[in-house]
Amino acid sequence: MFGNVRLGVTYPILMETQEMKKTFDSFVVPYSYFVDSEGNMLGKSIAGSQSAENWESLIKEKLGQVK
Repeated sequence: MFGNVRLGVTYPILMETQEMKKTFDSFVVPYSYFVDSEGNMLGKSIAGSQSAENWESLIKEKLGQVK
């Protein structure tokens, strides 16, 4: 994970590796994953871009899954 200074963001950005491509079987960019603080993936990955409304709904859903 890398903080992307060029873009001015301080949150971590995960850069995909060949091992991740094999593990997660990703073919679409962007590909988004929700991961809890223990490293467990919450539900399925999300392929492609999403509307702001859809992201809000997805985030609320995933937050409801975290203990």
